[in-house]
Amino acid sequence: MSRGVILSFAVVSILGAVTSAQTCIDGLCFVDRAQTGEIDVGSLAGGPAVIDFDNDGWMDLYIGGRSSLPHRLYRNITDTMRPGMRTFEDVTAGSGFDDADGLARLGRGAIVADFDNDGDQDIYILGNQSSDTSSGLLYRNETGGIFTNVSEAAGVRTFGEIAESAAWFDFDLDGLPDLLVGYATTSTRALNLYHNQGDGTFLLANTLLPTLGVPGRLYAMTPTDIDLDGWPDVVMLSTAIGPTLLHNISDGAGGRTFVNVAGAVGFNFLGPAPMGVSAGDFDNDGDFDLALSNGAVGVYYENLGGTFQRITPIESFWAWAVSWLDADNDGLLDLFHAGSLGQGAANNMLFRNLGGGSFADVSAALHDEVLTSKSGVRIDIGNDGRPDLVIANPSGTDRRTSVMENISTTTGAWIMIDLVGDGRLVNTDALGAIVRVRAGGVTRHREIVSGSSAAASEDLRAHFGLGEVTEVDWVEIVWPRRGSLPSRTERVSGPIAPGQILSISPRCLGDYNADDSVDTRDVLAFLNDWVAGDPRADLNGDGFVNTQDVLLFLNEWNGGCV
Repeated sequence: MSRGVILSFAVVSILGAVTSAQTCIDGLCFVDRAQTGEIDVGSLAGGPAVIDFDNDGWMDLYIGGRSSLPHRLYRNITDTMRPGMRTFEDVTAGSGFDDADGLARLGRGAIVADFDNDGDQDIYILGNQSSDTSSGLLYRNETGGIFTNVSEAAGVRTFGEIAESAAWFDFDLDGLPDLLVGYATTSTRALNLYHNQGDGTFLLANTLLPTLGVPGRLYAMTPTDIDLDGWPDVVMLSTAIGPTLLHNISDGAGGRTFVNVAGAVGFNFLGPAPMGVSAGDFDNDGDFDLALSNGAVGVYYENLGGTFQRITPIESFWAWAVSWLDADNDGLLDLFHAGSLGQGAANNMLFRNLGGGSFADVSAALHDEVLTSKSGVRIDIGNDGRPDLVIANPSGTDRRTSVMENISTTTGAWIMIDLVGDGRLVNTDALGAIVRVRAGGVTRHREIVSGSSAAASEDLRAHFGLGEVTEVDWVEIVWPRRGSLPSRTERVSGPIAPGQILSISPRCLGDYNADDSVDTRDVLAFLNDWVAGDPRADLNGDGFVNTQDVLLFLNEWNGGCV
């Protein structure tokens, strides 16, 4: 294990209005725009969530409040006082987030998804109320920042349970985001699985879950495809149940169910008070590794292809929020930890990935003050390809929300992939998609996830640092829809210029030969694969190439695609 801290040097920032000495470590540095007084997003105690509520391509923010304090909605806008930079304006008034039901509930965690596939992002908030131990706030985005509280109408309000964590994921790949909510000590069960019915309502599908018992506190969860079989699994952290990994498997009758395989795959230790989780491919080997924060030094697992090996790449501290991000765009995922709530004020921590399983403590590059932090999210505020951080500080004398802008001078190339599902076969946020980018002889991998860190939603766009490359060879997506993996995998060939946000939507299944035209040549191409029994022709993913695939293809070819 390497913990050699790279030498730092002081420079004077010429960005924005910062005039104080700024610590940079080999070009890596952040500045807290809230600390400098340039951006103010309040001093709320709840959790942040990244949401592009107005579909303008700039990431906005939701930040939760406590009882009698409204949840806040902030729009990402041009900063007129700092030319060329961005800031946030409070647009809560009239948004719907200031309704009486919301005001009475805690907003300490929130996750984002377009649950109704209408093209704009909605938000689920843990929304606990102590008087009746009810939980669950679901706000539907009507248009451009007007939200309606549909918690009870949608069927996601519960009583007698205290929500602690949540995630959106399309567990059965029917094109509709489903909702998984984890609970705390007073609850009689650990989880509720809400199956999206496609009409704005959800039905409990708890019969698909294993019996887990009373959760203690189910602090955090994240969907991730542990074995790359194309179906989203869920990693969960619970103080009473212990390590839990819900493996998404066939029920043998055309549906899906979950089994806890934590012990069988080596996911067997959480440490004291496990509070945050993030999945990311830190070693660029194609599968997703795990970082867990807790009340000690954290716990880390390397994914060996569906089984896990516990590793000790870093030593952190009592932490909550945790996130993999390529802060310096060198092509290796770095690791951020925030949090000291329950212990007292402390600095946030950043560990630079040096490759080969080694990390260096470069926390000084955050240049932040000692605060009592808890929730945090990765976000690219300025669409400049440098991941930023927003961190809530819910306790202590200074509770302002930190806005950590990445002002690094490292020269690594980057590309961001913004996936847009068709809202029919693929949910519009493409939750569960796996994105691969090939550049400079290396293939890097990301997963589109809503629900990670400490009960939060981070930037849903897939960010790739690329190091010293001048072009991207190809981008490949495994779409979260039914069908064999070959039938769901699509490639955009290069050369593709880095330094851009590339929007990609799934190809129409009727365009089988991928020539951007739906015609008789697609029929011939499909039938050729179908006769040969090629897995690419297994469009419904039942493991057979048969007449059901022909019917699905013809439906899409004959007008299912628009």
